[in-house]
Amino acid sequence: MEEYKVTPIKVGSLFYYRGGFTSNQEEYKTKEEFPILIFLVEGSTRKILVDTGGGDPEEMKQYGHALCKREKEERPDLVLRKNGVDPKEIDTVIMTHLHWDHCYNNHLFSEAEFIVQKKELLNAVCPLPKFRNMYETFDTGVIPPWQGKGQSGKS
Repeated sequence: MEEYKVTPIKVGSLFYYRGGFTSNQEEYKTKEEFPILIFLVEGSTRKILVDTGGGDPEEMKQYGHALCKREKEERPDLVLRKNGVDPKEIDTVIMTHLHWDHCYNNHLFSEAEFIVQKKELLNAVCPLPKFRNMYETFDTGVIPPWQGKGQSGKS
């Protein structure tokens, strides 16, 4: 059996209510800082990335997303290079889901194959109203960050 090394990498943080992650109404009282993580998986000849993290905090604010911060050295391409991996070496990116804080840097991995569940892709294209703020959709005039080449932005 091949061995794989998994490295969690912090690529910023967001400020949100704990209740947003636990569904406990009592935990919607104060905002906390939560790390935004991606995971580098290395083994055999493979370099796999799980998620790509959120985008530039000013851009995230422009699109109405939760307050977030990212130090310059936390940009995914820079932190990967610091770990000895060129973004072009990533051959597969596994998207856990397509919320803005998990897929905003897909454009940095131009050589990678992207994997996402079909049901999640359908949810991202046409989200239920209560989840609409977690996705960016074509029908609002915003090119979703997971759509392929380039970064998110107005179409």
